[in-house]
Amino acid sequence: MTLPLVIVNPASAEGATRENWPKIASDLRTHFGSFTVAFTEAKAHAGELAAEAARQGTKLIIACGGDGTISEVANGIIESGHEA
Repeated sequence: MTLPLVIVNPASAEGATRENWPKIASDLRTHFGSFTVAFTEAKAHAGELAAEAARQGTKLIIACGGDGTISEVANGIIESGHEA
């Protein structure tokens, strides 16, 4: 079984996501258990990461960022043609 994936945009919230990532990760582990993480590096990267994860069979993909990150992740999953 594939671990859940958290796609993080560290630049979101004017960099506060990067700064607060250790606390966010701890909270996510409390609720979801173990997971893998991927940090975005550029615009549209979140969508690419989500699409690849969905193609590989990841069933739970969590977007950590703002509206743009959430939109990119959702679109990446849809465009993959796989369920997640």
